[in-house]
Amino acid sequence: MDAQASISQEELRAVWTRIVDGGGLAEHDPRTIVAACRGLDHGPDARLRGAMVVHLTQVAQQILRPQVAAHYQNRSRDPVDEVVEAMVEAVLNPNSADGVGFERSFRGKLEKRLIDRIRQEKKRRDVFPLVERDVEEPPVEPLDWNSLSPEDVTVICSILESLPDNHRRAFLLHWKGFGFTANEGESIAGMLGVTPKTAKDWVTRAETRILEALGRSR
Repeated sequence: MDAQASISQEELRAVWTRIVDGGGLAEHDPRTIVAACRGLDHGPDARLRGAMVVHLTQVAQQILRPQVAAHYQNRSRDPVDEVVEAMVEAVLNPNSADGVGFERSFRGKLEKRLIDRIRQEKKRRDVFPLVERDVEEPPVEPLDWNSLSPEDVTVICSILESLPDNHRRAFLLHWKGFGFTANEGESIAGMLGVTPKTAKDWVTRAETRILEALGRSR
């Protein structure tokens, strides 16, 4: 990690382009990848940083899922996705103090965030008893893809690459016309194994991030 601070932007870009294009990210410590991603240029290196963040997302999911399955029954998706989303935002934000924390201890930072998230949820459930509802919510209006410029599409692809895997899959399924629930055939909730409310929340978060990046509002 320290060695990266002594090389130029061009050298850093060249090194990690070779690693990403060669499929070698799995061979590197996540802390090193975080440091490199935070050191790359936000503009020209968007594609490169996106690929690195997607890999970090997968690693984070692999670390956290077994712990949640063992200690947080029937709530295996929401806390992990929220922690992973916070990690992605910290890595991509050059001013984030948490980004530095993930450079120093990737696994430790993830686990601490997960513990905090579970404690918060437990407190909330103690005050407000949780009631699960498996009902279809009003649909989220999709973006008008025909009105997008090539630059808009590039921005959207970059945002999608940075999203947690389940959020990205939910958004793409919604874009392809699948509903959150369905009496017949496949639904987003069914394909992802979540409630319709969770599926809608994921799509809403994805679209909010995209609209913000495009300078638009809901």
